[in-house]
Amino acid sequence: MGHDLRGPVAPIRMAVQMLRMGSMDPAEQADTLKLIDRQVDLLLANIEDMSELLRINAGRYEFNPVSADLGDCFEFLEGRSALMRELKHAGTTLLAAPWPSPLLARHDPNRLVTVLEFFVSRFARQARGGTVRLSVKPGPGSALWSIDADATSLADDAEVQYVLGNSPVVDECEGRALLVRELVVLHGLEFPPMAPGAGLSFSIPVET
Repeated sequence: MGHDLRGPVAPIRMAVQMLRMGSMDPAEQADTLKLIDRQVDLLLANIEDMSELLRINAGRYEFNPVSADLGDCFEFLEGRSALMRELKHAGTTLLAAPWPSPLLARHDPNRLVTVLEFFVSRFARQARGGTVRLSVKPGPGSALWSIDADATSLADDAEVQYVLGNSPVVDECEGRALLVRELVVLHGLEFPPMAPGAGLSFSIPVET
């Protein structure tokens, strides 16, 4: 997990050194400042993830689900600045399709959004310049989330497979993958088998 904290620091350091040289034109300065913003967002997100993971491992994490509309997660997701910056930088569009009527489920809205953010981000990295689609719909006793992108699959993504419980933790796993795996277990999310070339889906129990 130390790599997750060190990773954003090198680009920030390099960007600061370039700014100090004073040889950039205004457009280059603007791009460099945007790079610093993205890396600071990533660093702060990694610190928060590590803090929560440490609390979980120490048995001090309080999981307090509430009865709330799953549709609220779409609004919360749009408020994740690091994800929005990542999508913009990649030229990727997020197409969100909430269900038109409330879908009540017991969940921790902020942490469930962390799960959604993780999967949307993994798809966005492969669908650069394309569209990532996120939707939720009712099912028998549950709500079914679906995330996909054209000609993109996460079937070979080691971190995603770890989160789904299909493989042991690997050295390359980021702290976020470790945290998301714990959040998946806490929420009782169920994932059907992922077919090559297909998107990702998972269900969460809803209240009737």
